[in-house]
Amino acid sequence: MNNPIITASGAIPAYACVKVSTSGSERVEVASSAADVVFGVTLAGNTESGGAVDFQTTDSQLDIFTLKAAGSITPGQYVIPTTNGTVLASTNGPFVSLDTASIGQTFTARKFNAGAIANFTPSGSATSRTIDSKLNDTLSVKDFGATGDGSTDDKAAIQLALNEGGTSNRSVYFPGTSASYKISGVLTIPNGVVVFGDGFNSLIETTNSGANMFNMGHDTTVKELHFKVPAASESGDPDTQTVIFASLKNNVIIQNNRIQITAGNGGVLVRNCKNVLIKDNLIFGGVFQGGDLSGAGFADIVVISNEAVPPAASEERNRVIISGNYCFSNNGNGIIGNYYGNTSETLITDNICVTLDPATCTVGGTWKEIISDGSATGTLRRRHGIAFGYGEDVNKAPRSIISNNLCRNTLRTGIYVQAGGSDITPAPVLVMGNMCSLNGQDAGAGSSLEGGIWFNNTNPNSVITGNVVYDFKKVGQGAINYIFSAGSQVSGPTISNNYVFDSAGSGIQLVGKIRYMTIKDNQIVNSAGNDIQILCNADFSNIGGFLIEGNTIKRNNFNFASILLDQQDGTIPSTVKGNRIVGHDKTTGGLPIIEANAATLIKNTAFTSTRPLLSRVIENIVDNFHVGFAICGAGYMPTVTRNFQVDLSRNTIRNCNFGFGIGAQNVYSSAPVCDNIFETGVTPISSLMENGGGNGYTAGHIARKDGNKFVVLDLNAVPDPANGSSGFWAVGDRIEFTAPTAGGFIGATCTTAGGSTMVWKNYGAVSA
Repeated sequence: MNNPIITASGAIPAYACVKVSTSGSERVEVASSAADVVFGVTLAGNTESGGAVDFQTTDSQLDIFTLKAAGSITPGQYVIPTTNGTVLASTNGPFVSLDTASIGQTFTARKFNAGAIANFTPSGSATSRTIDSKLNDTLSVKDFGATGDGSTDDKAAIQLALNEGGTSNRSVYFPGTSASYKISGVLTIPNGVVVFGDGFNSLIETTNSGANMFNMGHDTTVKELHFKVPAASESGDPDTQTVIFASLKNNVIIQNNRIQITAGNGGVLVRNCKNVLIKDNLIFGGVFQGGDLSGAGFADIVVISNEAVPPAASEERNRVIISGNYCFSNNGNGIIGNYYGNTSETLITDNICVTLDPATCTVGGTWKEIISDGSATGTLRRRHGIAFGYGEDVNKAPRSIISNNLCRNTLRTGIYVQAGGSDITPAPVLVMGNMCSLNGQDAGAGSSLEGGIWFNNTNPNSVITGNVVYDFKKVGQGAINYIFSAGSQVSGPTISNNYVFDSAGSGIQLVGKIRYMTIKDNQIVNSAGNDIQILCNADFSNIGGFLIEGNTIKRNNFNFASILLDQQDGTIPSTVKGNRIVGHDKTTGGLPIIEANAATLIKNTAFTSTRPLLSRVIENIVDNFHVGFAICGAGYMPTVTRNFQVDLSRNTIRNCNFGFGIGAQNVYSSAPVCDNIFETGVTPISSLMENGGGNGYTAGHIARKDGNKFVVLDLNAVPDPANGSSGFWAVGDRIEFTAPTAGGFIGATCTTAGGSTMVWKNYGAVSA
């Protein structure tokens, strides 16, 4: 404890000091020099042995002391301090004259305001202020009667402090306490007030179950406080059961708080606010225990732009930053952005959303991840680490970035982005540099909302890039999962430069009425299902147009094709180009088989395309598969178009049993396999593509290109014109016979194409 002693000139001498004895009673000593003790002061009513002054307190305004004979006295004027550090003044002024004649006399001193006398001059400043002025810069809740003793209801006192802060434009401080500030209801922060504390030691506890703790005003800040709430009903309204709540406010900051929630509570909820910063908070302890997770509205952090208050088309958008938070509860969700509407331009970055066991989140605890039993009604309750979107009004489209977050240990997704619809094109969303793991732990059927990253924003300029997604748990879904099946056909995002490994389902999955999507430069390792799976909806022609390029893939099983492209009835050409695919074991896993009148069951292939009309498969490198490329499916190679428009060229197939397996609807279908490289004993064309019912046929010919014509290299006779029903061959296509004979010809060229009128002419007579 330091208590400056003020001289007659108002200066503070360097030698003035206060010392507290260790004998159990407080002793204050004022020295005129470093070694010369003038007098001592004891606690009220007690005489300090050996002291010079017997100090007594009679009321709140007067102090009586008697100068004793004992002790050394240096004559002069002195200010008399009390035991609590308050400076006293005599009835005749602030100073008491002491000399040897004063021994035995009794003095009556009145208290005076030392702060009004003392000057405070900050280092480096020429401006001085009184101590009163300095202390009044910030209000303490204890100035208004808050005790922080853990039992007294401090709500009224704290609200008085907050109100005064709003009136006088001052911050409100919660000093640290060894107990807590107990409150019995909601506290309202007036406009412009900054509320702060000493971090963990500034604990505010509410005894009111199912109520907010702070309702924020405009231009308000809550920082460096510790909150704790009791359990509440999980059927309640998150607007009234969240620790910190703001609605229709501007410029809200919630920073560096420790928020301990329980069942039926949220951490932070901001609704329809402009310019929001939620940063560096630790939120933990909550658990959603209800049976229906679809109604789990409580989350650690929620920022909502409610459709009930839509902005006009010309209105400025909200702007939100959610950064650096630890979201550790077992509530329904970690972070929700724009949950009902999409008015915000949002940056969600550098957060850690990991589901922990609340029982371990204590001082000195282990803070362990909660272990899932795989059930939606089990121990793990969090659906999504970060959920973003849900709106479909173009006036409220998000322009948002979700980056550098860690989202782990959830029932459904790590990052869930839903925005857009069949009738609008939302603004783009960038999902970049995140790490998602242990997602999709709901083992129950009936939900397609699983993914390390789950996405259905329909803006083609959206990007999912540079993310790491691993140990995804849901069989039948994708670690990166794009699903859109409502309304008309849409274009989706670019999925590039991601690292996906150890997925229990697919690595990357696209499903629905989709087209013109790019999957490029990803690295995919050890998927239990397809590494890349594209499943288009049937009965739509204006779908397809996918680019699958430059991906590096390594498999650890032979149960699925590495890349599966099923465009159904789509007619937009797709391209599979420049991928590097390594299989698990070419000798095991069975042959590629087409089941009669059923979906394709293809195993141990690098690439499988069903309904492959107009597909381009070029410049890929594949190793160690039973079949490198399987072109087949429920529709086989069709009979209605020139199949040579299917481009299967310039691929390198190594260490595979067969290079290509191509199924057809009838014996007349053909597809060229041009300018490919077959290494280490690969048989170029498989003859084993027929299904068990005998309705499928092998198609495919080794060929090379000659401009826009084809030279077929694996036939020894021309097609039978009587069997040519739709003109698979164009004028100028050639066949180079595999076994020309003396007196015969080198090959034949097509001079008339189409149906039964197709004509071939031999060329290059061989001498007899």
